[in-house]
Amino acid sequence: MTPERWLAEALGNLAPGVRRRLEAEYREHFREAREAGVPEWQLLADLGDPKRLNHDLLTTHLTEYEAKVLQSRVRRWTPGTPWGPLLLGGVATLVLGVLKALGSEQADLPWAAAPLLVGGLGSAALLYLRKRYTGDPDRLALYGWPALTLSAALVFTAGQAVMNWPSWPKLLGFLLVALLLFLWAELGWRGRLYRKARTSDWRPA
Repeated sequence: MTPERWLAEALGNLAPGVRRRLEAEYREHFREAREAGVPEWQLLADLGDPKRLNHDLLTTHLTEYEAKVLQSRVRRWTPGTPWGPLLLGGVATLVLGVLKALGSEQADLPWAAAPLLVGGLGSAALLYLRKRYTGDPDRLALYGWPALTLSAALVFTAGQAVMNWPSWPKLLGFLLVALLLFLWAELGWRGRLYRKARTSDWRPA
């Protein structure tokens, strides 16, 4: 096996920024070893199995797919994004108000305002994140998009609760269930991404 083949196997599927940094470090190690007269076969033997190393690196560093997820979140975040939950809640409240005007007993007031209230709280949380991560669009997108998705899910749940279970205990109960399901799904699927994204070298050149 050649050093080039070893690098390809050891650094495969890593995020571009991670791969560039590690490749530079290994190439410098190769250069120093050659200058010290270390045989190539001995150098590669000391470095070990590249596939095993690749497995270890992928558990601690971002993969190409995970980097693309983050890049997509950064690109889609706009200054108006935090107002999305409030707008969605307003539309839901308007729809429930129309249903009330048409005689729907389920869409009783003041329950129709619940989606607007939930949406307002969601937008407030997003505005807080925007203020906290001003100047750090990567962190803002990383944490802001899950918060946006959660807010939209809670607004939808609030609207369904008002239509079918118009009481405070049931409304809060279904909002709690929606929150727990979202956390289970998001952290279960993306938990490793959040832990690994603490490094700042995942971005492409």
